[in-house]
Amino acid sequence: GVCGDRLAAQLARRLTRGLNLRGTQIVPGAPQPLSGDALVPPSWMIGRRAQLANFAARARLPADDVFEHSPSADAAAEAILKLVRDSPDPVTILALGPLSNVARAAQKDPDSFRRKVSSV
Repeated sequence: GVCGDRLAAQLARRLTRGLNLRGTQIVPGAPQPLSGDALVPPSWMIGRRAQLANFAARARLPADDVFEHSPSADAAAEAILKLVRDSPDPVTILALGPLSNVARAAQKDPDSFRRKVSSV
């Protein structure tokens, strides 16, 4: 999951393809934290998106040809849970940023999360 930001999700997919990281799934996640206000002011997000767009335009990375999910509170959590449930092995979750999507997955299916996630 990528913090509800389609551009960041697209760039993350291009990076994982460029690094040949097979089996990696990037899904735009919750646009807001579980509670309270957004973690950063809107002005920071505007600047960040401009930087990401600039980098994406210049980067020599493979194109992104993946169907784009709309950012939602459940898309990334469901993607995490599908991976956890389908994996025959314990799963390690690498979260770079807020843990809203990981927390939503744990809330939706605490038993699977507890049994199958070895570390976050």
